[in-house]
Amino acid sequence: MKGKEVVFRVKNPINFNVLLGYLLLGGINSFNLYNNVEDGGITGIDYFVIAAIALLCVVWLAAAVRALIGPRTLGLDYGSVTLGKKTLQSSEIKEIIIHHDFMGLVNVAILPKGKKIVPVHWSFRMIDDRVASLKALEAWATANHVDLGWGHFIRWL
Repeated sequence: MKGKEVVFRVKNPINFNVLLGYLLLGGINSFNLYNNVEDGGITGIDYFVIAAIALLCVVWLAAAVRALIGPRTLGLDYGSVTLGKKTLQSSEIKEIIIHHDFMGLVNVAILPKGKKIVPVHWSFRMIDDRVASLKALEAWATANHVDLGWGHFIRWL
């Protein structure tokens, strides 16, 4: 892999559990708010519920739009990985985490050193040939002495 960059197309991961959870939580709060208004008007706690519903809607829309954004490129070069326009050197990577979800999608996260939670930009799912791209990623991690793990990961801004 030395001197030759391998490029794959990737997309942002879709987390259906989170999207469904936000939708259910917003629906339950909206139903409770509707019942409170019908029973006697808005009380002090209802303003908090309205703010929480608005925040849930914004977060849900941001997550849904992020999942629908077009593909980016993942470039694996000797000593570095490029995702979109950002590059990390292999010495700056703590671990690469691979997660197979219940729908058969392969979500991958690159955890930079000094971070406990994966930055959102460094998480993706393979959209081209998943098997070949995972094998290339594993080979890159081995060649560049980067730990490779299988399991769940948490993303954050």
